[in-house]
Amino acid sequence: GGTSYYVQTGVTLRNVTMQCTPEFTANVGARYHTTLAGGEFAASGNIYYSSKFFFSPSGTQFPQDKYAVASVRAQWTDPSDHYTVALFGDNVTNKRFRTQVQYNNFGIASVWNSPATYGVEVGVKF
Repeated sequence: GGTSYYVQTGVTLRNVTMQCTPEFTANVGARYHTTLAGGEFAASGNIYYSSKFFFSPSGTQFPQDKYAVASVRAQWTDPSDHYTVALFGDNVTNKRFRTQVQYNNFGIASVWNSPATYGVEVGVKF
């Protein structure tokens, strides 16, 4: 009925990477806006890139390969600046990758990112 813990002793790690630390990450975004129908139209995009990394504390197990995720958005704001309508897409290339690896006495589990998501957003300012 109690909780058990593992303590591993006698292991010295040398020349291994720290967990969840990619060698390189980058984030690039762009935004364009112009006047349209008396209001403002804006289109934007963003790409996030991560190189390979490992989820284990030793930095040698549970690898996550490199990945890139792209998001886009198109928005129109009316001339009074009170109403907005937008179309958006997150992870538009539907790239799947792990966001967590959980390991314990009972096994190993992975948590994955959200799949491609698209939507419409309507906003009102009071």
